[in-house]
Amino acid sequence: MSPSGDEAHPSLAISAADRPTVKTRVLFVIPLVGKANCRSWTSVCSTLQQTLNCITRQTCENWHVFVVCNEIPDVDVDQARTTFLICDLPLKSERPGARSLDKQKKLHFGMIHAASIQPDFIMFLDGDDRISNRLVSFVANHEDTEGFIITSGYLYQPGSRWLVRLNQFHLSCGSCYLFRYRQEEAPTSMDQSRDDFWMIKAHNKAVRAHFEARGARCVEFPFPAGIYMRGHEDSIRNWFSKWEKDSRTNRLAQLRNSLRRAARFLLRSVAVSESHEAEFGKLRQIDDRASNG
Repeated sequence: MSPSGDEAHPSLAISAADRPTVKTRVLFVIPLVGKANCRSWTSVCSTLQQTLNCITRQTCENWHVFVVCNEIPDVDVDQARTTFLICDLPLKSERPGARSLDKQKKLHFGMIHAASIQPDFIMFLDGDDRISNRLVSFVANHEDTEGFIITSGYLYQPGSRWLVRLNQFHLSCGSCYLFRYRQEEAPTSMDQSRDDFWMIKAHNKAVRAHFEARGARCVEFPFPAGIYMRGHEDSIRNWFSKWEKDSRTNRLAQLRNSLRRAARFLLRSVAVSESHEAEFGKLRQIDDRASNG
């Protein structure tokens, strides 16, 4: 892979004429899984479309999106503010941790190209998560900070009509922070070690500690600003199915723990409403179509 994809893919380069004339507040970098590494490319494209839609619906339009991918997905985009960055990563790997490494490399690649946009802040956003349509507006009105953290948000399981409130969203979801972009602190080549760039390798649970270690001010969003999309683990059905598959030892203790988690789930659940969908994009309609398909 070349340090910059412009030479290999001139049609995807950002020319001076194409660069935003207004300072970009937020650059979203979405590392998209490759077709060779997913179970359903159609599903990946459909899910990405909804993530892109929630960005397009921002009340403040001062944003840009990089979708870093192996091949261009079949999605509709705001062409003026969306750039597909094609990177020639290996198409398929069965090695443990290969998907995580693929993601890190794509974030690295996206940060190199951020120099062409010169944003105020960068947010790494998974291609299946959602953000509030108020996020960019809030960032634009709070410039005196080094970053932002989403501490309050929701968990959503496709097929459900319920959202689960997460009061420590940043401990569950990686799409939870924005950091101030400085070109001198960003990578310029894929040959550079990712260990030198904390924002690429940082686990979401350690992000706050990275800001604090640098003595940097970090602002929490005062409203639920993200939805963590998960298809397993946190639904009542899966809690109990996992319990049923466990060994019969400590069955009573397992049942007690499952009931406690189910109770917490119910206490933190809210029905998906029109206001949620106005803020984060369609949830129920998409799932209804998927279940009927």
